[in-house]
Amino acid sequence: MSLQITQTLAALDFFSKSGESHALADIQNALSMSKSGTHRLLTQLVERGYVEQDPRTQRYTGSMRLAVLGLQFLSSTGLKDICLPELRRLARFSGELVRLAAPQKDRLFFVSEAQGATNGLRFDANLGREVVLHATAGGKAWLSTMPEEQAMRYALAAGFEIDTPLGPNAIGDIETLLRDLRDIRNRGFAQAIEEAEAGVTSIAAPIRLADPTSEAVASVIIVAPAVRMTETRRAELVPQLLETAHRLGELWPLRNEAAEAPTTKDQEDAV
Repeated sequence: MSLQITQTLAALDFFSKSGESHALADIQNALSMSKSGTHRLLTQLVERGYVEQDPRTQRYTGSMRLAVLGLQFLSSTGLKDICLPELRRLARFSGELVRLAAPQKDRLFFVSEAQGATNGLRFDANLGREVVLHATAGGKAWLSTMPEEQAMRYALAAGFEIDTPLGPNAIGDIETLLRDLRDIRNRGFAQAIEEAEAGVTSIAAPIRLADPTSEAVASVIIVAPAVRMTETRRAELVPQLLETAHRLGELWPLRNEAAEAPTTKDQEDAV
């Protein structure tokens, strides 16, 4: 891969993770590029509509075109059409936010969600955001289905020290994470009690295909304020969580079929 392509992808990745505006110097440092090279790259991205520059402050932000690209891709996979009804069913049952996290190589991302909370404390969208593997129920549920060497490699690559503040109970070392993953394998679901964020608790189950010992293709997660997600409430929700994970595992191959199915235009072109 050429250096220019690598730098462009790094810039798009940088802007996709932040909705804030950034000064040229901050972007230069983040990309480890020269000032002139960073300016040329940003000029090209602005011209193509992926980045916007405030004419008053001269600061740069990612444009809505980045979000549109992600949503177009998500739609093309058939993921929302196939999985969303199950997420909504679990959200109604739990009265909480339900998320679906799917992997891309060694990373995990929130790709769909359904809101079940109708009042009081509630959490909103994190679609497209990368999942913190060692400090979230969804991340740990996914890691627990892998060989331990692979899980540790993924966790170490992501790092235990991240820019986003974590909760007071976040795991901080590989040995503790290994013990937690073994417990998760034994009970079949993961939990994160004020690990990703103070005051937030989540439970998650891995989504597998036919083979119950295979690596998970995704995680389904229930997220709630810690004051509502008590030990008793978690125990009440786990059976339905596991049942939803099982049904999503059965539906998952349909997602691939939906992504591969020809569109109406493809069919017309073939005639």
